[in-house]
Amino acid sequence: MVLEELQREGLAEKPRRPVTRMLRISEVEEMTGLKRPTIYKHVKLGTFPRQQPLGCRAVGWRLDDIVGWLERQGGQAVS
Repeated sequence: MVLEELQREGLAEKPRRPVTRMLRISEVEEMTGLKRPTIYKHVKLGTFPRQQPLGCRAVGWRLDDIVGWLERQGGQAVS
């Protein structure tokens, strides 16, 4: 109850999604069977999970986002 009051007053952050393993592009390619240009094409079209910044020049994908995407594809990658 104290946490909820602090959140309402803007003094505490709301809980975020649980931390999950981050995948680099090579791991995403291996899991999905898609190549880098195809992955970025589908990200741009909004049909693939967006990458998250990991640092100045590094990005990654949340493992649970990729697993969810694969499940929605019926376990089959889309080319």
